[in-house]
Amino acid sequence: MFPALRLSGIAAAVALLGVMVARGPFADQELESPAPINSEPGAIARYVGTPRALSQHDEGTIDVLDWGSSIQDERVSGEFEMDDPRVSGISHCSANAFVTDRGAGWFRTHSCRLFDDEGSWRSTSHGYMAPGNGGIHYQDRLVGEGAYDGLFAIQRCDMLAQTAIFECEGVIFQGGFPDMPAEAPARPPGE
Repeated sequence: MFPALRLSGIAAAVALLGVMVARGPFADQELESPAPINSEPGAIARYVGTPRALSQHDEGTIDVLDWGSSIQDERVSGEFEMDDPRVSGISHCSANAFVTDRGAGWFRTHSCRLFDDEGSWRSTSHGYMAPGNGGIHYQDRLVGEGAYDGLFAIQRCDMLAQTAIFECEGVIFQGGFPDMPAEAPARPPGE
């Protein structure tokens, strides 16, 4: 009945993995507890990897609108394989989306928790699928819990047009995210 919605739901489930993280490539080896990131101010650890969708548990509430559809509380799971085991594991997410008619694009938000054997991460993300098969793009903020308490991460995940694989890159750091400035400048420089 809603072919564009179904397709975008499948794409969204795959895309949601922009915030999810999976078992590292060394999962069969016995790993020591992840070493804490260097505690020196400014220490940043880069990581890369790929996510994959596992399942959609609940398609959520779908409202048909004049220009497309709205989805609330979709539940999805995924797995990330990153080259840093601290951000590898299984994630479970709630998602909301606006989907335009005929697959012309969508916008999604996710609230996720990523679990591994050592700790977990809470993440929030925003993503979009650009019209005209312009690819799927996500930006995620992660806050560590348990063994990762005090660690933070930011990552981006992109699936380019005509591919079916997400590529993610991110950094882990200590100290939290800087506060947002109170307000943007009201005038250009020199005025």
